[in-house]
Amino acid sequence: MNTPLISAEYARLGDCLPRGTVLSLLDGYLAAVASGPNLVMPKQVLGRLRNAGEDHDQAMASMVVRHYLTVNDALNDQIYVPRVPSVQEWCRGYLAGFACDMMAWAPLLASQPDWLKVIMSGAEDPPIHGSQEALTEVARNIHGFWVERRRLGMDSNFLLGPLAALSPGQAVSATPIH
Repeated sequence: MNTPLISAEYARLGDCLPRGTVLSLLDGYLAAVASGPNLVMPKQVLGRLRNAGEDHDQAMASMVVRHYLTVNDALNDQIYVPRVPSVQEWCRGYLAGFACDMMAWAPLLASQPDWLKVIMSGAEDPPIHGSQEALTEVARNIHGFWVERRRLGMDSNFLLGPLAALSPGQAVSATPIH
């Protein structure tokens, strides 16, 4: 069972993140990775973050994994609420997670283009449409979309995508989240 981070751990994690990266951005990024078309294991999330040029110590890695699992569990239970002191940063993080596997998101973009538009407009400066309520609804809807497609066996070529070819522990290149 995953133990969510406590306030002091969130503060420590925020202090460990690269300069200019806020927890809202990390939360959005992890929500996209957990919600996306391809199943991504926590170790792969760390690999993506490492490829962004960060040198993680064990404590930070543990906190990132725990937060990823918390986000994933909350999305699965349809109780996820974005950590959004900054709507714009959360949306930018989500879009960075989306960019890691952009081609696999095509079925969602074709059938529900407005969902991602909400996130894209929230990433603008200043945010156009990004309230916490709207982001909560969209994040849950996107996650549900991919869960249902996996349940029905649709887009089976997208289930593992490029991650299927990786050996255990191999890092995945991705767009940096800063």
